Amino acid sequence: MKGFRFLLHVYPKGDKTALAGKATVCFAQLDSYRGELSYSLEVAGVKKQGTRHDLSDRSGWGWDICRSEDLVRAAQGTEDGTLEILVSLSAPVSKLVVIRGYTKN
Repeated sequence: MKGFRFLLHVYPKGDKTALAGKATVCFAQLDSYRGELSYSLEVAGVKKQGTRHDLSDRSGWGWDICRSEDLVRAAQGTEDGTLEILVSLSAPVSKLVVIRGYTKN
C-alpha cells in the first residue's frame, strides 16, 4: 500500500445522499490501489472500522458519521477549534512463496 494516496472528504452538512442533519465522511482513492484494505476512522466520538475487499480503480466509500452539530461540537471542544480525525489504513502483508523444481520448457 506504500505510495498509494487516499483522500478523506468531510461534509459537515452531509453529502447529497446523507440523511437530514447528518455529517458525512468519505474515503476516496487518488491512485489505483486494488485489493484488500483495512481501515479505522474516529471522529466526534464515533469509530468506524472494517475491511474492504472490493477496491478497484478510484473507488471510494463513506458514512453518515454523526449529527452535524456533534461534528461542530467536537471541533469546538479542542484547544484551537480544529476538528480531530484519526485515520488508519493498512493492507495485508504478502507472503513470499518459493516454488522449487519448476523448469521452463
